[in-house]
Amino acid sequence: MKTKHIVLSGLGVFVLWIFFWPSEKDHLNAQMAELCKKDGGVKVYETVKLPAEMFDDLGNLKAGVNVRKGEQYVTQFAGAYELVTVPRMVLKDGDPLKGEGRLARHHSKLERISDGRLLAEVVNYYRSGGDRWFAGMPSSSTCRLNADFLHQVFKKK
Repeated sequence: MKTKHIVLSGLGVFVLWIFFWPSEKDHLNAQMAELCKKDGGVKVYETVKLPAEMFDDLGNLKAGVNVRKGEQYVTQFAGAYELVTVPRMVLKDGDPLKGEGRLARHHSKLERISDGRLLAEVVNYYRSGGDRWFAGMPSSSTCRLNADFLHQVFKKK
């Protein structure tokens, strides 16, 4: 009889741990939410009017030329603007496939080549892993924002 009580107590503690004890995922999501609120999002400083031929039939800006400058990825638009993607900054490293959490910051900025003026930028945070358990693919989360800021900057003439 005593063994039955010990087993049931142990099972009860296990169930409480599974459902109510915060996981690394919970801690990283809270940290990510705070960072998203603090400096995440899209900031547009200047809009630019481009000729209609710079846009496709759906109104999207035509693809630019991709180049790599050192650690940065750069996409050039209209020969006059560069979208610079700064290398990912890992805030908390871990292997999500081993149940460890990872938190990273991504920053992209749009600049005019001629004078280096910053037209817009976007900062986003990504969390992956930190789950108690998962079946093949760890969970992930990101700031909820409109990252398609090119539509906010480039307008048709």
